[in-house]
Amino acid sequence: MHRLTGRWRRAATAMAIAAALVIPAAAAARADGPAGGAPRLEGSLYTVPAGLTQAAITAGLKAGKSPASLGLVEAGKQPAPTLTAYDARRRARLRAAHASTGGQRPRTQAAPVPFDPTAEPRELTLADCPDPDSGGGPVYEPDRFDVCLVRKMAAIENLIVDGAEVPQGAAFFTDTLIGHAGFGDYASRFLTFEDHVSHVSQKVLGAKWNPAITFFGASKCTAVLGSGTCHSRTDDHLGEFPVWLLAGSDDWKFAVDVPAGGGVGRDDITKLVLDEGFYVVFPEGYVNQGDNFLSLPDLNVRFDQASYVKQGEDSDGAGIFDDLPPALTYNLTGQGTDEVAQHIQSALSNPNATIPAEPPGQTKVLPGYLDNPLHRLYSKYSPPTSETRYNRNGAIARGQCGPRHGKQCDEYPMASTYEGAAKAEYEAYSDPYAYSVKLVDADQNGTAGNIAKQFYAYYRVLDPGFDANNHPRNWDDFTLEIQ
Repeated sequence: MHRLTGRWRRAATAMAIAAALVIPAAAAARADGPAGGAPRLEGSLYTVPAGLTQAAITAGLKAGKSPASLGLVEAGKQPAPTLTAYDARRRARLRAAHASTGGQRPRTQAAPVPFDPTAEPRELTLADCPDPDSGGGPVYEPDRFDVCLVRKMAAIENLIVDGAEVPQGAAFFTDTLIGHAGFGDYASRFLTFEDHVSHVSQKVLGAKWNPAITFFGASKCTAVLGSGTCHSRTDDHLGEFPVWLLAGSDDWKFAVDVPAGGGVGRDDITKLVLDEGFYVVFPEGYVNQGDNFLSLPDLNVRFDQASYVKQGEDSDGAGIFDDLPPALTYNLTGQGTDEVAQHIQSALSNPNATIPAEPPGQTKVLPGYLDNPLHRLYSKYSPPTSETRYNRNGAIARGQCGPRHGKQCDEYPMASTYEGAAKAEYEAYSDPYAYSVKLVDADQNGTAGNIAKQFYAYYRVLDPGFDANNHPRNWDDFTLEIQ
């Protein structure tokens, strides 16, 4: 059960340790004279890309290179999020983190745990989070309930003389954010987080380097769908670099939720870009360059109040992480769905060999992948239209199966999707042959149907509704995986 436990922790001896750290008097010197041509002190906070070492950064700064030319990303450089940008960033992140495998759904480098209706998701720990230099990407999201975000960060201080930056030093650390969403019986609108600071060090480059840098761990969010406003359920966390430098690490917890009622559509959907990061305060005499809040990359989250998915203990809906489309998984053996899984695998790997056959010269394309996903069709979402379309999906498919001989007609895509056999009746220019049917064992077909129902509820897969062209809106994609 995911619950926010405890308060953020500040080292009890922070002031004593900070006082014990001797800072050279020259380091605290203030720039005097007017700001025009007189030397001045400036500081900025950056994220450090994977593979870029502290030694390379300090060598580059000494050689007169700018942080931007070294690949560092400065606070305040992120564009304001929009719904289009939200989805584009979500897709780009997935493509960057996935590699196509054998015609099946793309997998992450650390493959997500397949859907198992009998299992609960395992909470991520620090050991699960990727090394930022491993090439695995800064975000690891195995399912909709857990996420790990790792960033290397640097706070750089410069003395500006005649417009030129003379580096005085840099503070380095790694920030690891682990997020948890409620699931199943424990679904709630709270997203809980653990933030960990580690690998703290510094490089002194000049006489005016001052390590007395203060960081405020904070969270904020921007709604890109709906008008819900997020609330953080903890005070901003205060951390001091001199303390981190001596103690080596720090951690704290917080939670974010969005009250019900501000979302869109019958399911009260709110989509947010969640920024978790740091406000940085440089020592006296320093002037921050631009925005001093840094959070890269952002997290995409979704809140809903759908009544047809399992609500759990709380009745005010739930929040999930919305980067990774969930995968409905069928096993070729051991799950009791062998014939159904074999049918879907054959349909996806060789769609032109399926029933119904495409007219000569045409190519059949079946959905179920990242760039051609499936969308849930809930029969009672928008009656009578949804129920009629659901029933037509099944009726058209069964009409293609022929004599049953004690078997059942299995169709892919399932009748419970907008991509089912009736798609062409509702969406202009759709291929009327873009589905597959096959006779399978009745018990296995029933088991496969029950797994799909459990999958929808467990992962909070919503009916996205449809636009003016009867096409499903981009609310909630899912993919199909055979293993």
